Parts: sequence; C-alpha cells; structure tokens
Amino acid sequence: MYPYGTMAIDKQEPKKFEMNLNEVPLVNPTGVVPVYSNNASVMQAPHEFRLVFSEVLSDGPASQPRVELRASIGLAPTMLKALSQALAKTVEGYELQNGEITWPPKPPKIN
Repeated sequence: MYPYGTMAIDKQEPKKFEMNLNEVPLVNPTGVVPVYSNNASVMQAPHEFRLVFSEVLSDGPASQPRVELRASIGLAPTMLKALSQALAKTVEGYELQNGEITWPPKPPKIN
C-alpha cells in the first residue's frame, strides 16, 4: 500500500508499437464501392486537406462537358504527407517498369 499522495511509477522504457498494414485483413462493413476518377483537386484549411475526386463526362462532341463528384476525402496534414510520399514511391516504381509518365499529357498528333 502506498502512502496518501504518492504513487509507484514504472520506470520501464515504453514499448514501440509497429504494425505492417499489409498483414492486417481489410474489411468492408459499410459496402464501400470502388469509383473511377479522371480528375482530382486538393483543397486546404489550416488543420486539414481535402482530396476531391471527380469524373469529367460528355454526352458527345457537341455537348457541354460536366463534372460529377465521385469522392471527397479529408486528411490530416501528417496523413497527406505520408500519402504524398507513398504516391511518389509508387510512381517511381511504375516508371522504372513502364517508362516515364509524361505530364502534362501530350496531345495526339493528327495527320
């Protein structure tokens, strides 16, 4: 028993928690459906970033294009930085296997 006003403190070093997310099963309890996006933008506020994914569509050459929202995802700044590094690494690996991704895309040549 400890005297009033004192408490034993464990002096052990904190254990590091490491997890490989590739080994954790992915579950989809809410029925999230994959979507396609050919357009994306990034918005920012002081404490979050928002990734907005949409699809630019047209009903034909004479019709006005329209943009349909597909997903809007809010991220903390630290998560966005981690995502940007993961994307850069993924693009680098893709380009090593498939060649450089040109940006902006070059329009096709018409003869």
